[in-house]
Amino acid sequence: MDSLLPNTLSCHVTKISTLTYSLSKHYPVYEDSFAAFFKAFHIESELGITKCILVLNKLNTSITLSVQNVSLACKAIQLIGELIDGPCEDEILMLAQDNRLYPAVDCVFNDLTWLERSELSTNKPVVHRSISNIIASKVGCKPASIELTPTVKSISYSFMTAAGQSEDLVDRLRGILEGYRMQSDVFNELIQNSDDAGASCVKILFDYTTHPARTVLQENMEEIHGPAMYLFNNAKFTERDFESILKLSSCNKLSDTEKIGRFGVGFNAVYNFTDCPSFVSGDSVQIFDPLQRYVSKFSADAGIRLRFANDVTAVETFTDQFRVYQDIFDCDILNQKKYDYTLFRLPFRLQRNKLSNQTYNRDSIKRLQSTVIDEMSNLILFLQNILCIQVYERRQYDTSMKLLLSVTKDDCDTTHFLQNNKTYFRSYKNQLTTGK
Repeated sequence: MDSLLPNTLSCHVTKISTLTYSLSKHYPVYEDSFAAFFKAFHIESELGITKCILVLNKLNTSITLSVQNVSLACKAIQLIGELIDGPCEDEILMLAQDNRLYPAVDCVFNDLTWLERSELSTNKPVVHRSISNIIASKVGCKPASIELTPTVKSISYSFMTAAGQSEDLVDRLRGILEGYRMQSDVFNELIQNSDDAGASCVKILFDYTTHPARTVLQENMEEIHGPAMYLFNNAKFTERDFESILKLSSCNKLSDTEKIGRFGVGFNAVYNFTDCPSFVSGDSVQIFDPLQRYVSKFSADAGIRLRFANDVTAVETFTDQFRVYQDIFDCDILNQKKYDYTLFRLPFRLQRNKLSNQTYNRDSIKRLQSTVIDEMSNLILFLQNILCIQVYERRQYDTSMKLLLSVTKDDCDTTHFLQNNKTYFRSYKNQLTTGK
């Protein structure tokens, strides 16, 4: 019947049929009362995908839709999304932000939740804000994150700076990890870096908490918001420290300290545990991403630096990104407070990849925790500045940390240690000499 009606009347019939579906769905008691009326106009008592596609096709003109027709298009698209359960042979139209209809396959929806639709730099139509991402995806639209990946590095904020390591990074790191066969060697290196920084106190936290990951830089961040190890020291990073920790060098650590500073090769021992180490110090969070999996949308380098202090935009936009440091050893990052110390976060690797085959589960993390507790009493004797080392644990649903070990130099009997740990002493002396 629609084909025999003038365009105006046909449009009215289409609108009546949409209303019919609403009455049948929400007010079923009236369905029988209106049955004769529906039948007279050849209107179905319920709308299906085909009828909704017809509605959208009738609305599809080169002009911007009116407010009334925008509402009608949204209802039709919503219903298609609710009913569709696989590929559709007919072309489905999507309402875009400019209030026009386009083929759904040519549109993108905003899965970059921290960006306004107006900020998306794309030539493709952006799905109207009244259409949910779930519905948009079901009818064939693509996420903006995929569409923007080649050019998304132009999307940035004033608090962001591309800051990562370079130099055929993954292969280089794999070579470095070969030099750290023992887990104790890794901790020796990390604690030694803190000592070189002039810190007098080091704290280690084994955190089994799973953190929320909704407002983060990139969707994959959810993978590394689970169990992690934190390493605190009470020294603060300088700008020179930020520069030197980004550098990789095959030069001998001891003979080239002017070039790479306190860090350099030694820091990269952390990749025994993690794929994405990060730390907070001063006004910044530094994130390393050698696999370019976690911050690649915002940085062409293998990492990024986020300056959060006095910048409410940073914390409000990426709250869950910063939340993982909140209240850990007096860090008040969510209130944009500068951090006068240094706090590393090393999320444990859960799956093998091209960087390392070493993975961790709860049992292996517990074994690592025991190793750390056993080694700390020995290690503190060979440090120049560090006077105290503490080890903590926080379980999955705990809000507070439990102190497992606190050792000071005064607690240790140096003579007794040297007599009973000659092998350890020779091994550690050799490490300091070779820089490995």
